[in-house]
Amino acid sequence: MQTTNIQNPALTTNLPTSITQVIPTPAASTGRIVSCISFANKSGGNVTVQVTVYNGTTDFYVAFNTVIAAGDTLVLGGGNLKITLTNGFSMRALCNTSSAVDVVACYTDFT
Repeated sequence: MQTTNIQNPALTTNLPTSITQVIPTPAASTGRIVSCISFANKSGGNVTVQVTVYNGTTDFYVAFNTVIAAGDTLVLGGGNLKITLTNGFSMRALCNTSSAVDVVACYTDFT
């Protein structure tokens, strides 16, 4: 029988300009369903973000140089869009402007 565990959100404040893990890889024999990731632009100007699924070697883009207007939020997920991660896979992101964006990622683990 499958077991699910709702996790506390993964929180990243002041997303840096270098690629940074925003959702860690799940434990061995565990899967992770990412239901939503939001990127809130706290700055007074437009910023761009990149979001990837990382397999331990290569980043695969979910969003590439996506513009977020000043004071706006980019939300990836919700509805039927989900990303499933298994052991060794994580999600990473960066912003072109240091300290401008906060990230909230919601996910559920299953075994």
